[in-house]
Amino acid sequence: EMDEKIPTSYRGYGYLEDLAIIDEDMLYKYYQTMIRSDLVEIFVLGNVDFDNMKHLLTTKIKINTIKKNILPVIIEHKRIRRGIKKIIEKEELAQSKLSIGCKLSKLTKWERSYVLGVYSVILGGPLNSLLFRTVRKKYSLVYFINSQAKAVDNLLLIYAGIDGDKLGEVLKLTKLGMAKMKKGNFEDADLE
Repeated sequence: EMDEKIPTSYRGYGYLEDLAIIDEDMLYKYYQTMIRSDLVEIFVLGNVDFDNMKHLLTTKIKINTIKKNILPVIIEHKRIRRGIKKIIEKEELAQSKLSIGCKLSKLTKWERSYVLGVYSVILGGPLNSLLFRTVRKKYSLVYFINSQAKAVDNLLLIYAGIDGDKLGEVLKLTKLGMAKMKKGNFEDADLE
């Protein structure tokens, strides 16, 4: 719920209620779009005449595989919020879940390909990560904590299992850890 307008806010497999609005016309239009712009691979198995099969496929199924629409893969966020947007959902659970989403902007290809992954590993990757060592081991405020870099989506996500009463302390220490990383305050041992 970082932003309901960005692609990552939608479930990849859709919503059941969306099926009710899909009719034959919509489905056929999407099919035509797919045939025009998606990469289509057809596999034929068995003892067949290759040239005859190629002729049948190219004459019966009109697929434009020569020129594809090139769409940008990287999500560029139009709005970056400076403050924190809190969404609290109440459930009857012993453990609370904390999810922090950080939109990233203006990363170079090199930063997105290499730096972001290293940053995420140092911050919240394995059991020797900065957040695990401080928030989990030193202060015992979380059941687990980790971060995940989503380079294509320009996102850094931080997940933690917490006691709901400790939310303020966990957020404070997480922000502190991110501030340390921003200043370059980490050691070579963090890279091992």
